[in-house]
Amino acid sequence: MPIDKAQQNEAFKFCQIAIENAMLEQSQADVALEYFNNQEGKYKSIEDVVKKFDFIEEKYISHLKTAISRLVRDTDKDEVQIPGYRILSKIGDGGLGTVYKAKQLSMNRNVAMKVLHPKWLSDDEFKQRFLLEARLVGKMSHPNLLQIYDVNQVGQYLYFTMEYIDGVSVEDIVDTEGAIPPLIVINIAIQVIEALDYILQFDVVHRDVKPGNILLAKEGIAKLGDFGFLKSKYDESIQTEGQVLGTPDYIAPEQAMGHDIDFKADLYSLGVTMYHMLVGELPYSGSVSTIIRKHIDEKPEMIDKKLPSIPKSLANIVYKMMEKKASNRHVSFAELKQELIRVKLSDEIQQLEIEEGRAVALEHFISPPNRDSQFVDVSLFKIEKQLLWARIFLLASALGNVILLYYILSKG
Repeated sequence: MPIDKAQQNEAFKFCQIAIENAMLEQSQADVALEYFNNQEGKYKSIEDVVKKFDFIEEKYISHLKTAISRLVRDTDKDEVQIPGYRILSKIGDGGLGTVYKAKQLSMNRNVAMKVLHPKWLSDDEFKQRFLLEARLVGKMSHPNLLQIYDVNQVGQYLYFTMEYIDGVSVEDIVDTEGAIPPLIVINIAIQVIEALDYILQFDVVHRDVKPGNILLAKEGIAKLGDFGFLKSKYDESIQTEGQVLGTPDYIAPEQAMGHDIDFKADLYSLGVTMYHMLVGELPYSGSVSTIIRKHIDEKPEMIDKKLPSIPKSLANIVYKMMEKKASNRHVSFAELKQELIRVKLSDEIQQLEIEEGRAVALEHFISPPNRDSQFVDVSLFKIEKQLLWARIFLLASALGNVILLYYILSKG
């Protein structure tokens, strides 16, 4: 029986922790993972494969298994109960905790609540990273970032609350609709770039830019969230150099190799995210170890070969963002943003979108943002409504371009 994705991810976690604790070499991990992922179930765990190759002494394997168990959420734990809030539903699991939709009773508003997994409360490093995320992001205020409201600990629960977004993630859109029109991709990317450029003022690197962490509000606003893997100079007690943190499908080469990183790692991950949006599929496939190796030394398949309708000018920007050497990528987010704006205003993009004409009938869905209104539960959205919000980005962009053109001509 073939090894499934969940087993591959668990094997990757095991090897990652073994490498970080100097128990395993990267080359040994590559061999073990490749063998495990392709051995049709003869070995039930990566530990058995490591034993087979005699890479780690058996007495240390139990210690590693204990460390891995910290990463497994206890699904049988009691329902979360925190004074002042009512848990409404589970949204998902993040890098360090579980995210819930909750009602803040004092303010009569819905919030997203991130709760650190109780098993990790005794782990100082995980606890510090969780608090670092809340406190750093809580100091920031930007329209393209999720706003943090509060951070606190009540009994076994360490949590923080943030704004709850009425909308869907980019991942939801790609999963349900596939490739996203180039103009919408550019609009989303520009907003994420503005968020990343803003957090850079705080010397923060996100380290986990991906479609699942980009939320689309129904007003046509993209918001970047989940800073569980952030890197900051402000907390030197949490060691990040040499650690492999991030999502394998979107990870930058230097990040995958455990090197010290800067904003260009986020730039790379955004490039992979744009590739995924434009094509409807990831640039690399295979086991976790195979995907990471491809990020390090293999160029992605050409976008215009997969979809000839994608403008070369846009594809070239994505290729530059995904350069293996960080020094070959854009020198700043500002430079990248200007390149995308030039492509957005080009005839190539405008003609493509006019031909597709996918948002003409959706004008009545556009209304001024009402930030005081109560948010609607994302889970109540039907698939059709999820797709409508994606279309709003296209119509908003088209209207914006008409206004810009009128302004330029009137000034001439």
